[in-house]
Amino acid sequence: MAIKHGYVNPLNVLGFRFVNRIPDHFHKINVELGCDITTIKRWIFTNLNSRFSVTKQVIVNKNGNISESTIIGFEDPKETTMFMLTCPYLENRRFK
Repeated sequence: MAIKHGYVNPLNVLGFRFVNRIPDHFHKINVELGCDITTIKRWIFTNLNSRFSVTKQVIVNKNGNISESTIIGFEDPKETTMFMLTCPYLENRRFK
């Protein structure tokens, strides 16, 4: 259960819930955000339960244009789906 239901997550208490880099076994999505990363982290901490990571990555496309992309990784694939379906701060919902 999420913290919004009054349940304290042991990973939050121990400080192990947020991961600085995305491990290989995490399920990754490439998203365009309509807000800053701290708002997304707060939403994830409030509404989801498993470990996660939010990173920025520089991408060079086929035309040689450079753009910055936000990659969010979740340890639990169910939470990836829940995030994509219910987070109100996503602008373009596309999987990668």
